[in-house]
Amino acid sequence: MLSQLLIIIFIIILFYILYKIFKSILKTIISLTLIIIILTTLIGFFVYKDVQNLKENMNSPIMILLQNQNYIAGLTIEKGKITFIPEETIKEYDKGELKEIIGPNFKIITISMQFIEELPIETVHYNQFNKDLTKQELISTLKSEKPVDYLIIEVFKLQPEMADIAKNTIFSSDIKDNSQFKAALTLLTLQNLIENKETEYILNSYKENNIKIYKETIAFKLFKLIPNSILISAIEKAQP
Repeated sequence: MLSQLLIIIFIIILFYILYKIFKSILKTIISLTLIIIILTTLIGFFVYKDVQNLKENMNSPIMILLQNQNYIAGLTIEKGKITFIPEETIKEYDKGELKEIIGPNFKIITISMQFIEELPIETVHYNQFNKDLTKQELISTLKSEKPVDYLIIEVFKLQPEMADIAKNTIFSSDIKDNSQFKAALTLLTLQNLIENKETEYILNSYKENNIKIYKETIAFKLFKLIPNSILISAIEKAQP
């Protein structure tokens, strides 16, 4: 009789302990589920706001800066119009922070020199020059204090008379100094990569911070988590 009573008491205690454990687990699961639902809703809301913001600012100006420790070149694009930033302005940018530089621009895209140094192609063709540049020639030109002189004399090997003609042609109404020429060369390089289907390299460079975007909102942060195959497919579908 005593043994049966002990068994009943043991079973009651066991059920009580199990009840407490399951109650605690259930409470934890419910709490986690609620937290996940709230976070998902908040993230979804902010992503939606980001996407709407992007749509509203499709034609707003975007600034692109090339950085080799210091800023060395830059340009703005607004409604398809490209404006190369003067050298004196670029020098001023080194004294300020991006929040001060951005001004009326919607976003700032910063490209590091490492992006150029790790290009997946060894030769880049430029229709504007009807010439090919090796990756090293491109890097040396962008790092040069006088990129136009370096390109014309050291790379293209033009004689002084022809070099002067070429130099006057390069320094047109849109390009007035060496920094602006570097910006134009950077833009042409980006166009070349896109034309050669090197979109994945550009995406990887953004994910590895060789390309940075300011202001990097939550949509852009989540963008880094999406596999390239999905992003490339979406980009191809979006093209006319």
